[in-house]
Amino acid sequence: MSQAISPEGYTLYKAFTDNRHYPYGLERSGDFSIREAELLRRLGETFRRLEVGDHAAVNEVEEQFLKMIRGEKEATTDCEKLWLKYRARVEGKSRASFSFTASYYYAKGANNIVSPDDDFSADFGD
Repeated sequence: MSQAISPEGYTLYKAFTDNRHYPYGLERSGDFSIREAELLRRLGETFRRLEVGDHAAVNEVEEQFLKMIRGEKEATTDCEKLWLKYRARVEGKSRASFSFTASYYYAKGANNIVSPDDDFSADFGD
């Protein structure tokens, strides 16, 4: 069974999603342009498989991608640069989340009960 090849020269797999880091989708994250998100959705699974070794390079384009991943060459194509951008965003995302508002009020010594009609504008210099 032969795999389909994308216009960029990569083997195509199923659509790529990263629900762990982008639970609302790549398009809605604000990290990527619409074109970048679409390209990641189409080729991200191929990039991931190449990086972890689940897919062997079948052509020169994929071989160049592997060289870039191994650090043997600089990222030169849009696809290579996009995968590096994705990896940087994923590695920079924190696993912990917090509420700025809640942490601010706790730091100010407020109790756990905040009334909706409380006016905190003095705290912010308004």
